[in-house]
Parts: sequence; C-alpha cells; structure tokens
Amino acid sequence: MTHTVKKSVADHIGDFPGAVAKFAGELSAWSAHMKRVDADANNLAIKPIDKHAPFPRPTAHRDIDLAVNSDTFQPDYVVEDDGPTPEQRLELKKIELFNQVAAAEQAALNAVTPPMKRRFLKIRQAEIQKSDLDRAEQLKDKPNFKKAMRSARAKDENDFIDDHDRRQQRMDEIIRKAAKMQHDIDDLTIDNVDEWEMEQL
Repeated sequence: MTHTVKKSVADHIGDFPGAVAKFAGELSAWSAHMKRVDADANNLAIKPIDKHAPFPRPTAHRDIDLAVNSDTFQPDYVVEDDGPTPEQRLELKKIELFNQVAAAEQAALNAVTPPMKRRFLKIRQAEIQKSDLDRAEQLKDKPNFKKAMRSARAKDENDFIDDHDRRQQRMDEIIRKAAKMQHDIDDLTIDNVDEWEMEQL
C-alpha cells in the first residue's frame, strides 16, 4: 500500500527521496542476505562456520520505513502538502513585510531623535512653551507677532525650536512614508508579493 507522508515531515527529515532510496537499498540487501541464511541452514554440505549469519532488519524513521514497499523493496509513497494555503502564505508574507517596515521606521526615527534624549527634549520643549505663553500675553498686540516672539526668546531657545522643527519635519516624513508602504503591502497579491521592495526611509 502506497504510504502518504506529510510534506512537513519530509522537509524536516531533509533529503527524503534520498533517505528512502538508501533505506530501500539496505532492506533489499538485508532480504537477499536473509535468503542466503535460510538456504545455508538447509544445506548440510556447508560447514556451520561458513554459513551466512543472520542480522537484524535495518531500521529507519517510521515514514522512511513505510515509504518502502515491503514486498518489492522499492520506494512507494506520495507526499501530501500539509503546509499553509496560498492565501495563508500571502498573509504571512504581508505580515512579515509589515513588520520589516515597522522595524525600519523605528530605526529611522531613533536615528533622528535617540530614545535616551526624548525625555529631556520634551521637558525642554514644555519649558519653552510655558515661557512663550507668558511672553504671548505681552506681545499679543505686536504687528508681527511671530517675529516679536522670536526676538523675545533667548538664542538657545530659538536654536532648540529650530532643531525641534527640523527633527519633527523629518520624523513626519518617515512616518508618512512608512505608513504609505504598509498601506500598499495590504494590497499585494500572491503574484507580486515576492517582488515588493521596501523603499529607503
């Protein structure tokens, strides 16, 4: 009876066809030897010391053993694909790509603003914003409020605001680009998912 082996089992074993062929050869050789053992046992003309000695039947992984026909000692099996369906494989690949983009996005954001600096930067930003609220009350009637506010700030405050704005603009670009890639990943199909490449963030 033809043996059915799961593809996952065959893949785990490795070279399943090679392993089956090798075991089939071992069984065939063992069977031929045991026939000679039986023939010698009934041949009184052969001295006991010259008779073929029996040895145990070769053993192998259960699916390898069952994949060899016990009568002909020839490979006799079919491989059944028990892996995920095309739809499931597509979904797994999309999730993997989505996570790759997420990891690249986080790395790019960390490069712009290192995680260890974020707490203090937020504190400093809040301090300047608080000072701006106090200054705004005094400058609210100025014709060019934005210019007047900048002039009222200390140089290091303006430098901080300029740096913050540059970082925020860059982070917004990264976030939007990553979001667009993840959006596009969801539209991929089994025919083009392997062709998709992540853009540089």
